[in-house]
Amino acid sequence: MIAVLPDKRNNRVLAGTYGNGLLIFDTLQQLVKHIKTLPGESQRFSSNAIIKNTRGDYLLFACGSRYVWVLSYDLSTLTPIKISSYLPDKNTGVGYFGNFLFQNEREALAQSQSRVYRASFTRNTAEEYQFAHPSAMTGVFYNASVVTHTNDELVFLMQLTGRN
Repeated sequence: MIAVLPDKRNNRVLAGTYGNGLLIFDTLQQLVKHIKTLPGESQRFSSNAIIKNTRGDYLLFACGSRYVWVLSYDLSTLTPIKISSYLPDKNTGVGYFGNFLFQNEREALAQSQSRVYRASFTRNTAEEYQFAHPSAMTGVFYNASVVTHTNDELVFLMQLTGRN
């Protein structure tokens, strides 16, 4: 497992696996659903961050994907949201390590290695910002800043704008 989201209100635990898609259990540990591949793909995916939005849907960040995937509340559909980025197309996309950073009623932030992803719940958009060396594996959102570490340094991202 590389990502876990407990959803006690809906009696679910979503587990993003490495190379085996998304497993959804009830709170009695019974497998409810196993989503092995993303729409249009034949290879199994790896989800490294999962966020529940204000509508009750789930945002999935999948390694190598250029989309944030929205799993509907009823678990019936996966819809892509293209990640907008100033990076060249070949360099964009979610990395291996990922984690949840922040969420409010309008948006959520997730980090994947050297990048931060902002998903807007109101506009149904996702943006990518590169800010650190690719070896950054995790970070936290503290005092309106993203704080991460890489090599021998701490990196503070004060504001999300293009070309940080």
